[in-house]
Amino acid sequence: MPMFATGTDLEGIGGWLILVAVGLGIGPLVSLSGVIRDLLMLYGAKYQNVLAARPGIAGLVLYEAVTNSIFLVALVALNILFYKKKRSFPSLMITFLASQLAFVLIDHLAARALQPSTGLAGVFRSLAGAVIWIPYYLRSERVKATFIH
Repeated sequence: MPMFATGTDLEGIGGWLILVAVGLGIGPLVSLSGVIRDLLMLYGAKYQNVLAARPGIAGLVLYEAVTNSIFLVALVALNILFYKKKRSFPSLMITFLASQLAFVLIDHLAARALQPSTGLAGVFRSLAGAVIWIPYYLRSERVKATFIH
């Protein structure tokens, strides 16, 4: 059986699951870049004056570094489950999307406490992902046909 499905065959990585494959491929890189950015901010000389002037920011950046590290590990594991077409992938992906939304919301609320003008882009991105993809994983015939092992 080919890894990527074509035509009307619902088993395999095809249809909307191709977007999932792209997102899972890019996701670890985005999380890794977030971890690097956060660590550079925490330990780089360039930001030490800002961190010293506003102590709460260091805690927030540390929270972001830890959550990005957790996302990185989770995304690597999800990639493995996805390409092995494991039955556990859809439910764990749903858990990841819901957890990511919760972590981003907590981060946003903490950032707003420190800087009231903090934007909502990250929250809306996570919310949109959860609202679109969670129902897809729950209802898609392709997902049911693909992740049966």
